[in-house]
Amino acid sequence: MIARTRFPVVLALASCLAGPAVAQAGRDDPWIHISVHERQAGGSSVEINVPLSVAEPALALAPDSALARGRVRLDAGDVSLAKIRRLWMELRETGDAPFVTARDSVSDVTVARAGNLLDVRVTEMGGDGETVRLRVPVALVDALFAGQEDHLDLVAAVKQLQTTRGEVLTVEGPDSHVRIWIDEQPSSGT
Repeated sequence: MIARTRFPVVLALASCLAGPAVAQAGRDDPWIHISVHERQAGGSSVEINVPLSVAEPALALAPDSALARGRVRLDAGDVSLAKIRRLWMELRETGDAPFVTARDSVSDVTVARAGNLLDVRVTEMGGDGETVRLRVPVALVDALFAGQEDHLDLVAAVKQLQTTRGEVLTVEGPDSHVRIWIDEQPSSGT
């Protein structure tokens, strides 16, 4: 179900990122790869392979309303980005440690620092049993929070991604597989 509900978003992303900049990318430039596969018979697949040099100009296409608010909506209510930034600054200094472990009948969530990575794992219990794993370099989180008090610095994050290699996100579900990673190859090779 994940691929079906997010398929239009992935296609929109592909159309925004594709273009003349792809042809201009150098051979050693890092490439971001997004792979979405539906597992059922006749399921759809999308492979997106674009140089990271395209990401910064693509940010300019985002509407101001999507990038200007500086607040995050949580189930408990609004939490200011400034408070999340302060929390991150304290957590990043603790080194390797599990920060959050939450289990209930619906999901199993773990957020931990492991070396230079912030490792987030969410597994749905029962039903579909979907698993999401997000491995974010600590330097990338730092770059995001380098913005002004109420803004994430997405440009700094894109620049930091230039030094990132390997898996960034995987989503495993019974009906779909989503994978995002960065390397120097212009094709995904999956």
